[in-house]
Amino acid sequence: IDYFAGIRYLPTPTMGAHEIPETGCATPGDRVTFGINKWIGYVYNDPSETRNFATATYIGTVNENLSTIDRFFPNDPITGQINGDSRNIPCVTPPHDKFLVRYKMKLNITDPGMYNFTITGDDGYKLFIDDLTTPLINRWANNKATSANHKNMTVGVHEFILEYYE
Repeated sequence: IDYFAGIRYLPTPTMGAHEIPETGCATPGDRVTFGINKWIGYVYNDPSETRNFATATYIGTVNENLSTIDRFFPNDPITGQINGDSRNIPCVTPPHDKFLVRYKMKLNITDPGMYNFTITGDDGYKLFIDDLTTPLINRWANNKATSANHKNMTVGVHEFILEYYE
């Protein structure tokens, strides 16, 4: 359980989750906002490994800038904790295992055509593009695997959701 290698080639509906008990620490992020040409990741603790966003505990955000067309979503190399270009998980120690992330991004496509999407990960992942109910790629299983699919992309803004569990 060392990595999640994100989307290759290119770069949800709101679901309920239990909030952290009131401790005076405010958990950031509204879980609804999409990043504009960057990923906003909404992080959930999942100690029972239900792999269900509705029953996991929302704890904060990680952000991934879209600096290259290939994107790697790393964990911290020392602690193994979820990491990103920025991280805002102030109320608990960021998890290194037994967590879920729902990344959201709106991406402006200026070059229409057929796009290939490839995801590699050592645990489960799903990729939704525009149709937020049917994943383009769905590999919600415990094993290292690479999955791919293609989609004809039109000019304009498209909604991407990438979900994964560790």
